[in-house]
Amino acid sequence: MTDPTKNWCSENPTGAISKRSFRIDTSRKDGLLLQIHHTITARNKKSKHFKFDETTFDDTGEQLAAIDHVGNIVVIDFSCLRFWLLPLRLECSFIKFSSYRKNELLIGKLDGSVLLIDTGSGASNGNLLGHTEPVSQASFATGEPYCLTVSKTEAIIWNLLSASKHHRLALHSDVGYRQIFFIPVSNKIFACFEDNTVHVWKFKSFECAKCSLPYQWNNKPVSSFSVTRDGQTIAIGGSSSVVILMSVETCRLRKRLQLTKYINSIARLEFVPQPLTVAQTRLFLFYQTLVMFCCSY
Repeated sequence: MTDPTKNWCSENPTGAISKRSFRIDTSRKDGLLLQIHHTITARNKKSKHFKFDETTFDDTGEQLAAIDHVGNIVVIDFSCLRFWLLPLRLECSFIKFSSYRKNELLIGKLDGSVLLIDTGSGASNGNLLGHTEPVSQASFATGEPYCLTVSKTEAIIWNLLSASKHHRLALHSDVGYRQIFFIPVSNKIFACFEDNTVHVWKFKSFECAKCSLPYQWNNKPVSSFSVTRDGQTIAIGGSSSVVILMSVETCRLRKRLQLTKYINSIARLEFVPQPLTVAQTRLFLFYQTLVMFCCSY
């Protein structure tokens, strides 16, 4: 197991965590509650300015982790209004909070391994070893201790209780994939490949159903996916002014959303978390501006 203490941040060589307080400003009329400037004072008293490359929220929205371009990781806790620098510096391929274990952060290293780090103490909870290339994304099974990590050439399901490999998914050698992830509730595994074929695996039995994206998509490149909380509907967007809502179970079209003509691509889309009993679903689309749809299906 790799010892993350070999990567102690030079600004915090002792490994001790110093948690500092901040306040939320509710008096501003523009709605801005918090603005973060990332400046670190080194031992020589000189200040260094850093830009954040990637951020991730935990499932409760109470903790935010951000990594800068040199590998410093900052944790911001909105429940206690404190922030701190984790005592390690890593070149990493992704960061994501665990949906299975509270206060645990997954950090992908460039050698393909994935560190499990406790955000409160900075201690290592384990190391997932098995990928030969850097991991780019991770998702979690609902209510079970399983995690799916994906690199350029392989996808691996892990048992987080033992930090051991549970199953390796077979990917096409001649066709790249666009995205692979656990579907909420059902824990089926959704994979979309660059030829617009879709594979849906049943977890544990790994029976595979193969289908294609609805013809209304017109074989445009896909760049973003989002699934409703009940795991029944997936939204698909990309190099098109159209967003489609597809049934996960049948791979059939549920709704086609035509955007305004000046929008010709979607960088990212997300369903807004809502109770499962809500009949309408809000969908955020990220272009140069933020667009919100209210969808019924």
